[in-house]
Amino acid sequence: MKVLHGILIAGLTGVLAFPAFASQSAAPVKSDTTQTHGKWADLGLNQTQKDQMKALRTENKEAMKPQFESSKAIHKKIKEEFLKPNPDPGVIDSYTEQLSQIQKQMMKNRFSGLFKIKQILTPDQFQKFLTMEQTWRKDFHNKKRNHSDEN
Repeated sequence: MKVLHGILIAGLTGVLAFPAFASQSAAPVKSDTTQTHGKWADLGLNQTQKDQMKALRTENKEAMKPQFESSKAIHKKIKEEFLKPNPDPGVIDSYTEQLSQIQKQMMKNRFSGLFKIKQILTPDQFQKFLTMEQTWRKDFHNKKRNHSDEN
């Protein structure tokens, strides 16, 4: 069960990480901003692209909100089930199936978002974006892993 839980968490983390990074796209670049802002500046977006990315970020954020809330609610139910004196494996399996469906929809949304980003960016910018996203994911997972080691 630990392995399945780990796989689900890793998959959801990857899917959930994208909107967090995409949300940085429309933020103004300042000298004291996070490292992510500087990376977006490396793409060299023009004002139209910035506006389009901001609109896409808002759209994605709203589209993902119900899925995040559903996922959190199911995780809460799983925790409550495991805290029972005799947890029911069938109930846990049911919740796992529900999480899988949410994850599937989130992945579809993510790839749909990538297609939209590809339409906004030039081919060179999109190539840079994919490289940056891969770095962000690695950094995000390392940070998450290091944070969980501290607890």
